[in-house]
Amino acid sequence: MNEIAPSPVPPIGAPVAFIHVMKCGGTSVRAGLRAAVDRDRHGSSAVFELDGKESNRAARRTGVASWSMRDAMLVYALHNTDVQIAMGHFRFDETAHGWELPLAHFVTLLRDPFDRFVSLFLFRRFNRSMLRTSTHHDDLFEQRHAEAARWGSTYVELFRGGSHPHDRPVGEGDIESACANLDRFSVVGSLDDVEGFTRSLRAATGLDVSIGRNNPGLAPSSAREELLADAAAVERIQELCEPDRLVYDWIRSRGA
Repeated sequence: MNEIAPSPVPPIGAPVAFIHVMKCGGTSVRAGLRAAVDRDRHGSSAVFELDGKESNRAARRTGVASWSMRDAMLVYALHNTDVQIAMGHFRFDETAHGWELPLAHFVTLLRDPFDRFVSLFLFRRFNRSMLRTSTHHDDLFEQRHAEAARWGSTYVELFRGGSHPHDRPVGEGDIESACANLDRFSVVGSLDDVEGFTRSLRAATGLDVSIGRNNPGLAPSSAREELLADAAAVERIQELCEPDRLVYDWIRSRGA
């Protein structure tokens, strides 16, 4: 893996940009960050929290790509002098956000890609509002089930850094770029070690953050057991997760 020059470290007290990757414990992190700001008595204006539905609606109405809209909103939030924390389902875009790395603490929490895939699949299966996803894991083998096929490359898509359509297939150099960009973040944690992530977050930002457990899964344990008992489905998930596995293992090897 090629190295790139590290970004200057933002000072304690600099704004925090938390990039929330779905089904990686981000809801709990957001609650902890929000509470930390409240304890510091900065007031509600100190927190910018992306409303994904409204962001998508604004993008449609203005003819702007959804992820480009979010890229711009994160820059806006970080340049608002009242905002101490900006958080939501953002991505890292080099053109929009590369300039912000010395000025703000970019932070994210990742999860074992296989576990994340299973959690997301079951969440969509048992969440009534998520009607686009199949109600059974047999469709993991269907070519038409392209959305689920991309869940195994989420880390690559979110952190590879180029200004491009978000759904562009993973290409040459994308995994390497995602790893290099994450290596420039102030804190990248693993859901397997929330305590370690919390300590790193406190040390980097100076915030008195405590992270509990919010947003428990909707799926019954029997559904997970049924999926994991299907050897072919497990093999298929592992295959789909290979791009994110490379990113995750690289980050863990760096001490995340």
